[in-house]
Amino acid sequence: MTAGFSKGRSKYYLYYQCTKERGLNFKGEEVHEKGEQVLYHLSFSEKQVGRITSFAREELTKSVGYRVHSLKAKEGEFKEVVEKIERLEYKMINDEIEASTYKVWFRKLSAQRAVLENEIASLKKSKKSIFDELDEAIPLLTNLKSLYGEVSLEGKQLLLKTGFELGIIYDGSRLRTAMINPALVDNYFNMKEKGLLLVEQPDEFLMKNYSCTA
Repeated sequence: MTAGFSKGRSKYYLYYQCTKERGLNFKGEEVHEKGEQVLYHLSFSEKQVGRITSFAREELTKSVGYRVHSLKAKEGEFKEVVEKIERLEYKMINDEIEASTYKVWFRKLSAQRAVLENEIASLKKSKKSIFDELDEAIPLLTNLKSLYGEVSLEGKQLLLKTGFELGIIYDGSRLRTAMINPALVDNYFNMKEKGLLLVEQPDEFLMKNYSCTA
């Protein structure tokens, strides 16, 4: 679907036009309302959020251990680059290399140093701050409708892309998608009878391969 605006008597109205069937249009308010209902019913329960938090903490703990090793490696690389710059400057001062050669290598090594500085700063981010961000972010999953309404346009696009990687369409009565994020499968089954969303995959396939948060 593509979005557009039609002019009414006093204002413009948002509508969505089907790209496959010419002349088939849907009111923007109608599509948005359906989308918000879907997000509301796909939201995680407190119990599910607790399970997700526990799993995320385990994975983050592993990640923090990896970050420590990566930090040491990056600090070693940074030290080598700094030493190369010092040797380069020594050669320049003692007329062992041309000024043009110095400029080329200094520019290259300085770029490497800047990249490594940023990587090291990122890796030094404290474990506490990472877990604080986790604790702030995960509870938002209990109301995806509210989250969608509060984030920027880029945030909205990311949220929909994460939930429905292959896209989502409206057929005039309900939303449809070729695949749903595995974490949302159980909630999809709980809301399926409402007729708001159809995942175009057999239920048996979804249950066997993706059910994980019930």
